Amino acid sequence: MDVDESLETLDEDTYTNLSEGSSDEDDVDEEKMRQLQKEVEANPYTYELHVQLISLCRKLGDLDKLRAAREKMSEIFPLTPELWLDWITDERKLIVEPALQKELVPLFERALTDYPSVSLWLEYVHFSIGMIGDTWVNDGVDNVRQTFERGATAVGIHVTQGCLIWEAYREFEIVYLLHIKKKGATPKEISDHEERIYNIFKRQLSIPLLDMERTYTEFKEFEMAEYKPTNTYIDQAYKKALNKLKQLQPYEDALYKSEAPHYEEYKQYIQFEKECGEPVRVQNIYERALIENCLKEELWLDYVKYVDQVIKIRDMSIPVYERAVRNCPWCLQLWVAYVRALEHYEEPHEKITAILETAVCMGFTKAEDFKELWLAYLDYLRRRIDKEQNESRDTSKCFEEILEVFNRAVTQMKHYFWGSESEYVIVNYLVFFMVKYKKDIEEARKIWRELLDHGHKEEARVWLDYANFERRRGNKPFSFLDVRTGGAALGAEMR
Repeated sequence: MDVDESLETLDEDTYTNLSEGSSDEDDVDEEKMRQLQKEVEANPYTYELHVQLISLCRKLGDLDKLRAAREKMSEIFPLTPELWLDWITDERKLIVEPALQKELVPLFERALTDYPSVSLWLEYVHFSIGMIGDTWVNDGVDNVRQTFERGATAVGIHVTQGCLIWEAYREFEIVYLLHIKKKGATPKEISDHEERIYNIFKRQLSIPLLDMERTYTEFKEFEMAEYKPTNTYIDQAYKKALNKLKQLQPYEDALYKSEAPHYEEYKQYIQFEKECGEPVRVQNIYERALIENCLKEELWLDYVKYVDQVIKIRDMSIPVYERAVRNCPWCLQLWVAYVRALEHYEEPHEKITAILETAVCMGFTKAEDFKELWLAYLDYLRRRIDKEQNESRDTSKCFEEILEVFNRAVTQMKHYFWGSESEYVIVNYLVFFMVKYKKDIEEARKIWRELLDHGHKEEARVWLDYANFERRRGNKPFSFLDVRTGGAALGAEMR
């Protein structure tokens, strides 16, 4: 068996070179592409516009515009595995020198940051094998192994597709075993490598995966010349995993029989895995569901809640939030939860404020949304002051920062939502801050009077809040409140 023939190779592209275009290019409406470019610029957070533009640029064969469209979308949204595979395929076919293949590695890494997809990982490991070429140098082999290990960790428990990564891993190591035997390996080297293959079998057979009976048969038939283990552990682990597979089969069948994106079926699957209490499996099924439901904000909210409450690991939680707000930038709850998670994990202040500033510029239109966002921003800055004061640090810069944000919040709310309940909440918060933190009663009183004179003078509740403010200061507010506009409303409310 020839080593080189045993390696899996990537299929040749079946379509013509992008730079050459297609035979029916003249029939494509380039004006539509220009119009889509304008629409993307005007509405950058409309997911489908990006997809349409990329598809049209690819059809036209305009490589520069295609790259620009892909980069633009990737800046804002995570790309689906299909979009990444198309991108990698297009870039790969343009590389004519083998030495330049390594330039694709950053593209693979970006793709796998967006989604832990089996198809992407398989493409990556095959690419890594191809990088070895005919040399089989140690660095190249180690790189392939590291890539397989990462892939097995990321997607190796995918019930229906995880076996593909394990089988590719075993095939690679079996081919390498043949290679070292051909080169005259010592019995110790052969035994060590057979043990490596044995351990891959052992790990795979301990996971509930589709078609695992065939894998078990292959394991039993695999002949090892030097390494002679006992198989008791594998047999027990295999039986346990097979039993688990039987429990999962109804949920996999429901996915198979239903139509994409299988949202309700995934919800039931997730609930089952939660009840089983294995976080790594719960996370895996969330990830599978999100590949097909990446714009479902309810699913992202449920996912981030789970990682916060159960997994509680910074390096797992924060990346999920990052992807969540990129997929659903219109979801205010995700931004607020993201900021709280950053604060909880004590991320740098500059990073937290940068995320908040991004959220503020996200294009929310409802008063309630802006109110909640500004409150999250102000709450964070206020808690930071509390922390600095508790640690006896200089808080002057913190005060400057929060007052600047208060000013922006109040200005925006007055300009766009004048007289609304949301505006009142923000201004009332400013009054609270001026009294408790700045100890500036006169400034707080001034803010109250401006609030009453502009937009809220007919609201009895606001007058009552102001009256309580004065009472807490030791004043008797009722002697002058009824002579101001709105006093009649206050009097009616008091009666």
